Amino acid sequence: DGPGAVSFPVVQAGLFNPGSAGTEGTGAGFRLLGAPVAGLTPTSLAGLNLVQGIAAGTNAATHPAQYPLAGANLFTGYTGLGYTAPDADDPLVPGRGFFWHLYDRAIAAASVPASFGTGTSSSRELTGFQLSATGTEATANVSVAFADNTGPGTNDFQMLANPFARPLAVSGISVTGGILQGGDVVQAYNPNGRTFVPLTGTLGARLAVWQGVFAELVPTTAGGAVTVTYAFASTDVNAPPTFYGRGGVAVASAARPSVRLALAGVLADGTAVADSAAVVRFDGAATAGWDALDASKLTPPAEAYALVAPSTLRDGAAYRLAVDTRPLAAARVPLSFTTTAAGQFALSWTFAGQDSTATLPADWAATLTDTATGAVVDLAQATGYAFTANAAADWSERFVLAVTPRGATAGDESGAVTLALSAVRPNPTTGAASLVLSLPEASDVRVAVYDVLGRQVAVLAEGQQAAGETTVRVAAGVLATGTYVVRATVGSQVLTQRLTVVR
Repeated sequence: DGPGAVSFPVVQAGLFNPGSAGTEGTGAGFRLLGAPVAGLTPTSLAGLNLVQGIAAGTNAATHPAQYPLAGANLFTGYTGLGYTAPDADDPLVPGRGFFWHLYDRAIAAASVPASFGTGTSSSRELTGFQLSATGTEATANVSVAFADNTGPGTNDFQMLANPFARPLAVSGISVTGGILQGGDVVQAYNPNGRTFVPLTGTLGARLAVWQGVFAELVPTTAGGAVTVTYAFASTDVNAPPTFYGRGGVAVASAARPSVRLALAGVLADGTAVADSAAVVRFDGAATAGWDALDASKLTPPAEAYALVAPSTLRDGAAYRLAVDTRPLAAARVPLSFTTTAAGQFALSWTFAGQDSTATLPADWAATLTDTATGAVVDLAQATGYAFTANAAADWSERFVLAVTPRGATAGDESGAVTLALSAVRPNPTTGAASLVLSLPEASDVRVAVYDVLGRQVAVLAEGQQAAGETTVRVAAGVLATGTYVVRATVGSQVLTQRLTVVR
């Protein structure tokens, strides 16, 4: 194959969902894309739909500015702290992703306000809209070095993309000079619901043509480049996958059974939100804390969203994940929740590749505890859990997922119960909160709350407690705003956790 024109429709799977003609409908918003051929620039995109906030290229006659005084809607770089916009002649490199905010209304170039500066690009309604490109198709492996989001203070995420004019299997992506965090996990942005979707290579995920994704690339040397290679042999001409990246039904192998959580909700203003990037999976090679099989949580580029995330410890602090890989042993997984506004929400789950109505296998046990209300749901007996947020909420550990995998023993992640006092959840709290006391044997227990001066302000539990796990409730609503210590005395041993009360 050589230079040629390629045109690929992207109106698939309700990706655009355009609203009424002449209005900015629900199809408007960011798309994470990537050039399928070499030779494209922002000027190429400006001929397809609105590009703005872009300075002129070296030759302004061939690559004119596109409304340079308006806010940029095209971003080709990511630094971990923000996105960077290109000039009109900067190449859109196959294998590198870019974010493009699309509008769903027709706006002629002549009608753009003069205060935005000059440009030739126009906005088009998304009904029937197609991305098209003329350029050189790659027919061999493509390698790209990534070094713009590495080093201290960055989060190691990079914008990758399918560099081919054919669908690409995620398993065909490899790295040198570092690791792909999660092992085989990339994350596509789905504008429906404003959520990221984790795509796993070993589960057969494929990337559509024009599809961009985020990947967490951790360099071997601090600040060094990580090279990503896309294998042409991993492309195919079969039916294209969903445009945002997931192809077919993902079926987990026996080596990595998983609980996949999905969050759906409606905010107080009627905005629908969703999140499907919350997976807890089990692998014999994993550790209980942060390791190379985990993948970090991303915050979507949207003003309104709600998210749920498994949490683990990384460098001694709580860390939120999109994919939390645990050893093949019993686990208690904190689930953090955040929302930009009050709303009504529901959590649902699928298990080991089953559909959303299936129950868990008989030899697995899993429960979901809402630490704000105390409600406990058996995942084998229900398909979802509805809850309310009365206001916007920053990240807090709202839920606990307890899973006992096939062949494991209930208790801690080594298979046996050890003496432990969990963190208070939620924390900070405005009212009810709870924590879990784990006892390897029946013991005399006293759990009390102390203020910063060491004065006892409440007794939560006292007396003989049976072996196993006991949930201890904290009526924080009666406590003054401030910081407290919850102290559990078990025989001669003392365990403590910090509690913060806010109003």
